[in-house]
Amino acid sequence: MEGMALADVAEAVGGELVAHGDPSKIYPTGGCIDTRQLCPGEIFFALCGTNADGHRFIGAAFEKGAAAVVEIGRAHV
Repeated sequence: MEGMALADVAEAVGGELVAHGDPSKIYPTGGCIDTRQLCPGEIFFALCGTNADGHRFIGAAFEKGAAAVVEIGRAHV
């Protein structure tokens, strides 16, 4: 059984999708908000937190094998 396609995930959370390839054909294995715990194939959700801005770690997420990144609440820099 397949989960949600990347395009559906981004729409469901109201985020902007950053992906390599056709997002309607990629089915992630899970999701994570911390690149230190990210596993290959997962979606990285880049959030703006009180202590860190996840948008700064998008490159690291792809280096660790993220299927895609969903940007939520872009930083105001």
